[in-house]
Amino acid sequence: MSIPGFGVPAPHTGHDQGGSPDDEFAGLGVPVGDSTAGAGVENPIGVFPAICQGPKAITSKNSGKRYLVLEFELADPAYEGEQYSLMAEAFDADDDRSTRKKKLRSWQRIAEACRAMGLAVDPKTLIPLDGWDACEGQRCRLAVSTYDKAGSDQPTIVWGRPESRQRDGVEVGFPRELADDRGKFRDYGCGVLPPE
Repeated sequence: MSIPGFGVPAPHTGHDQGGSPDDEFAGLGVPVGDSTAGAGVENPIGVFPAICQGPKAITSKNSGKRYLVLEFELADPAYEGEQYSLMAEAFDADDDRSTRKKKLRSWQRIAEACRAMGLAVDPKTLIPLDGWDACEGQRCRLAVSTYDKAGSDQPTIVWGRPESRQRDGVEVGFPRELADDRGKFRDYGCGVLPPE
């Protein structure tokens, strides 16, 4: 039996030696007891040190829409390498008023993130005065949590006030210990905060 990308089982593990053809792949797959791939993998929730990896321009293959993506990577040793991003779509001359307002909110969020990292931003264009490359390597903190997407907890940068929620008795929303005495969370704005 051959699986593309995994090679062919060695002859000494084949069924002609008394074993099963699947013995070569023992221990691979989702562990027993996990109902979904990724179950048991803990998502970061809370506020963590991060480093901006810089901007990236992307174009959707399906729609042709253009986006600027500002990428971040957590620097906390427990979650080092976890990646998050903010995205804003390019304006189009044919955009209606509501589309322009929605796009503007995304650009304002990115500008707020740049300011949190200590960069000066042009108030009209919302572009860093030193250019987009000035974002790369900037230290900050990210407020991160998860949102429910069809029964799965998807990691995200927090917008505004986060929510606390549990799944199967485990906290998967924002940590309750970060709430105030009344159980309310502060407003984290764009989710990107100045470094401590």
